[in-house]
Amino acid sequence: MTKEAKGIDGIFYPGSVAIFGVSEKPENLGQFILRNMIDNNYAGRVYLIGTKDGEINGRRIYKSIYEVQESVDLAVILTPAQTIPGLLADCGKKGIGYAVIESGGFSETGVQGTALEQEIKKIAQTYDIRFTGPNGLGVVNMENGLCTPFSPVVPPIRKGSVSIISQSGGMSLTIMQMFSYEGVGINKVISAGNKADIDEIGYLSYLIDDPGTRLIALYLEDIKNGTRLIELIQNSSKPIIVFKSNTSPKTARIARSHASAIANDDAVVTEALKEAGAIRADTLSEFTDIVKLLNIAGIYGNRIAVLSRSGGHAVITQDAIARYGFETPQFSGNFLEEVNKHVRAGIINFTNPLDMGDIYDFDFYTSAVELALSDSSFDFVVFIHTYSSAIHEGSSEEMAKKFMELTRKYRKPVLPLFFTEVANLNKLRENIDYPFFFDPAAMLGSVAKIRDAGSYKRKLTLPSKPYTESGSQEKIKNTLSLMGSLNVAQFHDIPIAPWAYAKSMTEVKNSIKELGYPLAMKIESRNVSHKSDSGGVILDIDTETKAVEAYDWLTDGIKKVHPDIITDGVIIQKMMKGPVELIIAAKRDEEFGPVIIIGIGGIYTEFIKDTALALCPVDEAYAAEMLRRLKGYVFLKGARGQRPLAIQEAARLISLVSRMMIDRFNIVELDLNPVLVDEEKALALDARVVVEKMV
Repeated sequence: MTKEAKGIDGIFYPGSVAIFGVSEKPENLGQFILRNMIDNNYAGRVYLIGTKDGEINGRRIYKSIYEVQESVDLAVILTPAQTIPGLLADCGKKGIGYAVIESGGFSETGVQGTALEQEIKKIAQTYDIRFTGPNGLGVVNMENGLCTPFSPVVPPIRKGSVSIISQSGGMSLTIMQMFSYEGVGINKVISAGNKADIDEIGYLSYLIDDPGTRLIALYLEDIKNGTRLIELIQNSSKPIIVFKSNTSPKTARIARSHASAIANDDAVVTEALKEAGAIRADTLSEFTDIVKLLNIAGIYGNRIAVLSRSGGHAVITQDAIARYGFETPQFSGNFLEEVNKHVRAGIINFTNPLDMGDIYDFDFYTSAVELALSDSSFDFVVFIHTYSSAIHEGSSEEMAKKFMELTRKYRKPVLPLFFTEVANLNKLRENIDYPFFFDPAAMLGSVAKIRDAGSYKRKLTLPSKPYTESGSQEKIKNTLSLMGSLNVAQFHDIPIAPWAYAKSMTEVKNSIKELGYPLAMKIESRNVSHKSDSGGVILDIDTETKAVEAYDWLTDGIKKVHPDIITDGVIIQKMMKGPVELIIAAKRDEEFGPVIIIGIGGIYTEFIKDTALALCPVDEAYAAEMLRRLKGYVFLKGARGQRPLAIQEAARLISLVSRMMIDRFNIVELDLNPVLVDEEKALALDARVVVEKMV
């Protein structure tokens, strides 16, 4: 068991529970916690604690935890925020080792709430209490009936092996109910709340080792300690699905007031999860579909057999097959021979997808599915069933149950798509524990995400943060001048086009003799970051006259247009052109560490947005893979008979940038733009470096 998961088990398996905040008032939310425990058959002892004596459902309400004579394992607290420190201290003195704090009014509300949250953390540390929350709905454990939310959890909830971690309390219940409604059995549910003590790292560590959990679904609004999260995911033998919201500035503001979340760079989050081997869902419905699919089978290949009772449904399924790149091998002669025995009008076109609209033999439907499953040409089977409950209600339920048996027998998934009346769909959901679907495109899109999950996965050893932040430290960022940026890049072996620094026209002329024409001249200034925007770059200098004019402008004339500019000289650089320009950039993400971004450069960069991203470290082999992801890779490998360019040199340059970002932890941003790539070399023509220090 990892250090993060240590001591969490008692939250899920208490022998006794005390519920704080219970009263006889009809509107009291504490009563719902008790009702949930009773309805879900929690077998342990339950004690009720309130401010007044009373009774609920024959159970005494105690005025203090000290009135309870027996030992208590878990405290569930739903009282005003300001009362929590005192009650938690009482729990510690009573010997209660675990708590679920559901009250709001803490860090999600601002400075005062944050101070209160820090106070309860100190109390918990003093008494060695592990707790979940505050500002959440607590936990559900379907194995023993523990159910702490103060919102009603109406049974039945399907029991199974899928566990849920959710930062949002409301979303934890919604996800649990949706999964259960769609045929997925639940094991544990965690509403993490503000994560003051245990965060997603601790919960994930616990569930990875939890014998009752086979599949883990995370709903996250923010990510803290991203490097550890990635380490856990990539080393997990269990499938992990992540639905990450809070991806825009507006939703970030909502989340901050809702669950203390701060938006991560979404592109970085997506890439980090891909490289770790997690499956990221973009919508709640996709989240549900992916979990349903993984609940049926853990692995999905690319070769699909489609059997449909409707030609139109087969057509829209074929569109989705083409969209997501699945293969549809031909059916075997033996299979088609069996199908032909059951046709009525002889109008079936024997293709894959197969329109079985001319067959009205329910027993043969399952036989046909089994024949397809037994064929090694197929990885999984889709069966599209259109019917009326007035005719085929009972037989459809039996068919679904048979599909579950066949999936287990052949270790290949059968994915049923049922199209019938809404009332009958609901009845099917109640009566069978095997998930089914009703949108071929959505289903196959989710299958494609599972299929592709391993294609980006790689073994990552992410660098840890080089310093520990504290409240008294302030980060100061500073953009180095062009000369400073070029020097730092060259120190780390980044290949740069030949350049020189000059502070006088005499030095310019000497540099021209050394470099030769044509040249570019750029302003060297401590307070100009984007030189082109202020007229600080002069290109195509091929005579001494042009050189003099450029120098005069960059050292004097530019100040008349931009009076605040400080001129420290000029950078003279050999003008170089090539068939392809790249942009190679890097940034230091707060949670995932250094990240590399590459893209096709040139004047159309902002419009094309052809980029690839990866977490550091990136070696030459993976850098080459990043280049292959670019749509513009066709130009690098030689389009229309042109010779291939220096792809390996470009990959080497990318790997050098990665090493630079790891070695120099104070570099927070780096831009090499443009990077020229020709048949022999890859050279950076410009550099911009941003450093950071703690003061």
